[in-house]
Amino acid sequence: NAGIYSGMTGTEPATYAFLADTLENGAGFSTRLGSPDFLPEFLRAVERYLADLETPSHADTCDSSCYRCLRDYGNMSYHALLDWRLARDLFRLLRGKPLTPDINAETAAIKRWARAYDATPIKSAVPAARYDRPSEGSFAVIVRHPFEASEENFIAPRLSAAMREIKDSQSGLDGMVFVDAFTLDRDPRRVLKLILDSGTAGR
Repeated sequence: NAGIYSGMTGTEPATYAFLADTLENGAGFSTRLGSPDFLPEFLRAVERYLADLETPSHADTCDSSCYRCLRDYGNMSYHALLDWRLARDLFRLLRGKPLTPDINAETAAIKRWARAYDATPIKSAVPAARYDRPSEGSFAVIVRHPFEASEENFIAPRLSAAMREIKDSQSGLDGMVFVDAFTLDRDPRRVLKLILDSGTAGR
């Protein structure tokens, strides 16, 4: 079994990945993978695999997951949730590397959503669109990376800068909502719920 969980490293928040044996009493596989002698090679193997997934022969035809990368019969119930790019980004974060949002992918995602919901793309450093409805109000929908914080007191610098930029360029807004590109593609109606739940819709 594999998974992730959030915890603390000293006084700093941290995200951990874990591997665990499923055989009764364990088989020692996870202990071997996590040993100081083997772990570096295991991580290098993951990096090589991710590099293979980034080659055009795969990346140009697989927008989330396929049977060449993450899908198999055993995880069929999770196919809609699997995304090799998210796996890549999480792996890099776990290795202490900075998050690098894909602006082109975010722009494409907000444009698709805007066409579907009659919204107007906004020119800003971070892809965004303006959603206007008399019954719901006027909102800026700003794209964020799934691993990027957008909470009021813990917001990524580029999102904070985008908020200021959009506030200065767009008059009459009732509010702003952040939505990750993953949700925009897989659950686009959730954006409307975020707007309604913002507490200012229709005011």
